[in-house]
Amino acid sequence: MTTDVDEVVRATNSLRGALFALREAAPLLGKCHIGYEFMIREKGHIRSDLIAETTLPASFWEIYHASGGSTLDPVLSRVSNKSKNFRLDLSPEGKSPFFDALADLGCVSISNYTLPRNEIFGRLAFTVLEDQRQRDRQLDQAPFIDLLRQAHIALRRHGHIRRYFGLTPKECATLTALSQGQGAADVAEAETVTLRSIEKRLQKAREKLHARTTVEAVYKAALYGILHGEVTD
Repeated sequence: MTTDVDEVVRATNSLRGALFALREAAPLLGKCHIGYEFMIREKGHIRSDLIAETTLPASFWEIYHASGGSTLDPVLSRVSNKSKNFRLDLSPEGKSPFFDALADLGCVSISNYTLPRNEIFGRLAFTVLEDQRQRDRQLDQAPFIDLLRQAHIALRRHGHIRRYFGLTPKECATLTALSQGQGAADVAEAETVTLRSIEKRLQKAREKLHARTTVEAVYKAALYGILHGEVTD
């Protein structure tokens, strides 16, 4: 893998933009459409969650949802079922509108690469929607997994995950303070603002992270790598 993944990601401002840049910069991908999925599994008081973004045209999401969502998406279905790396050849039998649209783009197979579970909590996957040329290359899996690893680190480091959720730097800083044992009152005093202001800030952070409690929001922020000091603007 010769592409400087960190440099490519740093030059972009959004998760989707980073995927487009990687698609163009990494010869490994053959300029095929790609997808990134990061799933946190439900555990105790933590709700399952999924970050999913692709380079597919926006119209695909309309087709996808109209077709029944994840029940008709073998990639998300297998990722959520803890499957390992796999390749799925698209056959003409029993296809949905979603798969028909993929075929119209020249996609003949879907390859899915995941990071080993001992490296990450949850499920991190990289999807390549292969055209016939890419399918015929029959490349080893290891370089794709290394690309996924580097991309995930860079996306966290440069704030793409934070921006994906729409979290502000102040919201991240407040969650960080709580993760370090401070209370909302301590943050309010340090910032010379009212406790109500901090509570409203935490409420917005919970909503953005789909968290039922502040503890859950802090936990998710830690897993996503979006606590203050781990991201840049």
